[in-house]
Amino acid sequence: MKKKIFYAIFLGIFSVQILSMLSIIFMLDNVIKNLAFSRLNHALSELTSQDIANILLHKDSIIPLTYRLSLISTQGEVLYDSQADINKLDNHLSRQEVQTLLKDFNKSKSESVRVQRESSTLNEQTLYVANMTIIESTPIIARLSEQKRAIGVLLVDLLPYLCALLFFGFILSIVLALILSKKIITPIQNIDLSHPVRTNPYPELQVFMERIAKQKKKIKKQVALIQARQRENEVIIQSMHGGFLLINNQTQIRSCNHTALEYLHITAQDSLFKIPHLKPLINELERISKEPAEQANEQDYSFECEIQERNLYFIALPAWVKNQLQAIALIIFDKTTQKQAQDFRKEFSANVTHELKTPLSIILASSEMLKSGLVKTEDRAEFVNKIYTESQRLLTLIDKILRLSFFDENSLELEKTPLDLLEILRRVSKNVAPLALEKHIKIVISPQTREGKIWGISSLIEDMVYNLIENAIKYSHDNSTITLSITHSGQNIIMSVKDEGIGIPKNEQERVFERFYCVDKSHSKKLGGSGLGLSIVKHIAKIHNAKIRLVSQVGIGTTISVEFRG
Repeated sequence: MKKKIFYAIFLGIFSVQILSMLSIIFMLDNVIKNLAFSRLNHALSELTSQDIANILLHKDSIIPLTYRLSLISTQGEVLYDSQADINKLDNHLSRQEVQTLLKDFNKSKSESVRVQRESSTLNEQTLYVANMTIIESTPIIARLSEQKRAIGVLLVDLLPYLCALLFFGFILSIVLALILSKKIITPIQNIDLSHPVRTNPYPELQVFMERIAKQKKKIKKQVALIQARQRENEVIIQSMHGGFLLINNQTQIRSCNHTALEYLHITAQDSLFKIPHLKPLINELERISKEPAEQANEQDYSFECEIQERNLYFIALPAWVKNQLQAIALIIFDKTTQKQAQDFRKEFSANVTHELKTPLSIILASSEMLKSGLVKTEDRAEFVNKIYTESQRLLTLIDKILRLSFFDENSLELEKTPLDLLEILRRVSKNVAPLALEKHIKIVISPQTREGKIWGISSLIEDMVYNLIENAIKYSHDNSTITLSITHSGQNIIMSVKDEGIGIPKNEQERVFERFYCVDKSHSKKLGGSGLGLSIVKHIAKIHNAKIRLVSQVGIGTTISVEFRG
């Protein structure tokens, strides 16, 4: 708009300057012509009849040489000419000034006549003034003439001055156009669009400002509606159970929820192509983008990817516009827990089958050998003892499996009662004393131990303590010490079992509470370990809302603590 106003003002001012100059030139030409006519008329008026008679008689003009005097008869014959040979001049009867004077003479008029004629060859104008004079009863036409340059010649002579004036006029026009356009535009630029009608500087814009005000109110309502819908959509997206991700055809994120960002380990400003760990996802998206648009619009896509140790299930909804992929909406579900549970069930089934099969195979083989009489009399007691030991081991294993299944069902409805944790430690340590004596292990209660009163299920707490001490005995070195302690942390009570055993590697400490998991399987087999003891401890702690902490160093020992809420 500013440019248009500038050019309009500039062209207007510059055009006026050019037109003014041309007008002045034409007016100047007209003034020069009128002055010339006045001079000729004055000179002619001073020419008396006696002067004309003398000229005709003596052929001697008293008229200045700048003028040309011609004396013409009423028949058009040139009687005298001050600047030309009359014998070479043609008849002047047809000349305009002659015809006009003859007509006026017949009408008894005696006014002088002015005539202007141009010469196209000489590019000059000739001005004529003529009147009728009576010489001795004979009418004679006296005519004075003067040469005047044509306006074109005048323009050529004035051209350098005109160019200079046009140049300065051009500069002046630019300066004035800049000043005026700025002066016009500045009030418009300073209009407060919050109150366009009130701050309108020009009445001519009033209708336009009123429309802006109405449109502003309409836009404000629409923006508020859009924002409300955006907030509603944002709440819905953020409240989704799974992740939501909307990406454009450049894999830039346009919309997402926190769940999707957490699943993919990214931020909302990331471009998916630039993140190495998303390569499996990018490969799937590229496969979708290469599908024909007609086929892609008729189906949805689903696939699984493992990203940062998460098993994610994706539902992809591509959006095609004019056969061009514009965006892809991704709905993401975390299947990690389900997959882990599935893998755990497979592993658990395999472990249960293996753990049950081993003692059963020993019992069956020993029984068949006894039945077939293949065992010597002196060896029969050893085989019977082996059958008894494996049967006990089998019963213990079945009992632990049943306990874990019982915990998994969450059907435990036993009532919790106040328990003396120190008393339970003393009682259980006496029960496992025979196992400790076999390895010459001492079980001691720390001198700093204080009484600990908790609410719990007595049988389960005793089972927990038994499994912890039994596990410590199995993995402790001979002639070592197991220390039991009870400490307080605020209102909470912490029970700890510390051994001086083989220890647990750092990378396996998180798995020791899994079912059938053993750090050293060969060592566990020798000791009769099933890998279920610590898993039972974890479930009992969960029932009592207790936390388990494990601190261990290979070759130094392990401390397992259970913290009960006060």
